Amino acid sequence: AGFKPHTSEPIRNKNSYLGYLLHLAAVRFVLDSVGAKSDFVILFRLMPDESQNPQATTMPEPQAEFFSKLRMRIEYLPQERDPEMESFKIIMMQKFQLLRFHDQYKHVLFLDADTLPLCNLDHYFNMSDRGIFAPNLVFAYKNEPAGGGFFLISPETGDWERYSSSHTFINSTHGFGSPLTEPAEGLRMNYTSWNWYGSPEDQGFLYHWVRYVKKNVTLVRNGRVQKWVGSSAAAADGGGQVEVVKMVEEIHKFNITCPNPVNMVRPPPLFTRDPVYRDFHHYSGRGKPWQKWNWSQPILDVNRTSNERYVVWAVALRDAWREYQLGSIQGLFPNMPKNDSLRDDIAEIQAFLQS
Repeated sequence: AGFKPHTSEPIRNKNSYLGYLLHLAAVRFVLDSVGAKSDFVILFRLMPDESQNPQATTMPEPQAEFFSKLRMRIEYLPQERDPEMESFKIIMMQKFQLLRFHDQYKHVLFLDADTLPLCNLDHYFNMSDRGIFAPNLVFAYKNEPAGGGFFLISPETGDWERYSSSHTFINSTHGFGSPLTEPAEGLRMNYTSWNWYGSPEDQGFLYHWVRYVKKNVTLVRNGRVQKWVGSSAAAADGGGQVEVVKMVEEIHKFNITCPNPVNMVRPPPLFTRDPVYRDFHHYSGRGKPWQKWNWSQPILDVNRTSNERYVVWAVALRDAWREYQLGSIQGLFPNMPKNDSLRDDIAEIQAFLQS
């Protein structure tokens, strides 16, 4: 969300639009390699681009064709009418547009645009249907009780209207309208107030939504799994709510064998993490693979590098380019100025893809 697709930042910029296009090709290849069957929908939000076409409501046709080859459906998100009103919070909260999908999908698994699946993720839907997971599934991440880059929600009629009236952050005591009834646990830290990273934005609202609005969620923290139904406060008041805590044994009931989607002789450590957490990798912050990858001198042997998470990505990207016949990168940017700094990057990347 929030891109100007007519031109692009250099590939070494974490916000490089081309970088995200490359990443989505790698994502599609991995999912196809492991036999995933679920629909793939991209939430795409344009920013007004005064230098090109300030009235544009869709991406350029070559980019739309690119996503068509990858069998990805594009859903355009509402634009901010006043560009000066754009903010990090507005963009982060756009992911909850997923709640509008209640008439299309029973479950929606959200991945940030810089997250790479490493396994077939379809089993998350099956496990939720079977009651092993609650209808909502959230993962603790580093210091955050609810990571905003990978989660499962089950949108229902009326959810969008409830979101629209409840997504204003009040303060660190009341969050989005509910004080914490028990400590919110991240992987490294616990919290008794709404003051973790992202708590006024998506990572706070996600926890509030599944824990205090929907009151039906499975929370995963490495090998520890908690399935909450209702709130502990309601249970203490005799409201008939139930709280169930399931420990590490439960997580192995839904664990599946994670195949090696890029056919490496020795799968890297990414594939040996705790169950569930090894199903994906989130390239958060400044660790985007298109930033870190050495395009001119690539090392594709995981035995010779400690950056296995980038090798997995690069191999998937190269194979995707061949499998889907994605052609010229330059063709994705038909209106690129002759002096655009991205041109040198494109030549280097194209050489890698054809190697």
